[in-house]
Amino acid sequence: MIKLAGSAHHSFYFPAPLAEVYNYYSDLPHVFSYLPYISMVTRHSDDHFRMLFSSTELGAYTIRIYCDMRATLDGGRHLIRIVPAEALPPIQPSASFNSTTGRGYFSFQSIFTAAGDTTLIEFKLQLQARLPRPGGMKLMIGSMVNSVAKNITDRRMGEVIEGFVEQTVEAYPLWLHGRNSHP
Repeated sequence: MIKLAGSAHHSFYFPAPLAEVYNYYSDLPHVFSYLPYISMVTRHSDDHFRMLFSSTELGAYTIRIYCDMRATLDGGRHLIRIVPAEALPPIQPSASFNSTTGRGYFSFQSIFTAAGDTTLIEFKLQLQARLPRPGGMKLMIGSMVNSVAKNITDRRMGEVIEGFVEQTVEAYPLWLHGRNSHP
């Protein structure tokens, strides 16, 4: 088994008032589309989602991690929390010579704070998984594989959060325009 665990934290000022920014990021299916390496597979209800983290690592190994999540929106505290959910159908782990697929656990927290005409946003995300080892890694020492996997996962989580911030800030004016153009 490969143990994957990575996390990232990012704070920044979003150039819009708190209420608008919170509403924007509460449109989860929309903002999920801006997560690099992560895509929404299924929306089971308004607050339950199945997501897929997919990446090719070391130029040869495809990693696919399915994560079932439940979202909680707390408008009073301007908090969005996404936590692992276990109620969705299971994912059977599998591996080939150069790929591995299984279930993982993704969590994401967003805290929004008014800061004058802008909004301070703090994002924290974490991904954990235990996946079967691809056949091409069978002869590698387990501790070495896990160490490399930890470094790669931390780097990928940093890329996810940085890309998410960049893309959501860039897409906000279009979302706002679409929202304001409806009667």
